[in-house]
Amino acid sequence: GYRKVKTRCTKELHTIFVSRQSAFPSLLKRAKRELKEAETLILKSTGPAMNVLVQLIIELQSLYNHSLVVDCETGSVILHDKPNSQDVDESAERTLSSLTARITKRKMIDTTD
Repeated sequence: GYRKVKTRCTKELHTIFVSRQSAFPSLLKRAKRELKEAETLILKSTGPAMNVLVQLIIELQSLYNHSLVVDCETGSVILHDKPNSQDVDESAERTLSSLTARITKRKMIDTTD
């Protein structure tokens, strides 16, 4: 099955964490709902889920007739894996790519004066 889409909301930021197990229709529905409530939506993903995030951005741009401003930032995060056996004291470190997208509704200019 699919995992529930994680959302963290504050007054200023509406954030959705995208994983590769997230159901795409659920992500799209949640993103559209968040964009109705807020001017800015933050989408975050790591590793293989970055492809899902890019697909979500493309779909949102299409639905909103390219009226969204998208700023993307790439980076990396360090993961500390727990050891597999109790004999090993140290945790293994690995680096994973990350993608953060800030989606903002474009302000429409009123030209009817």
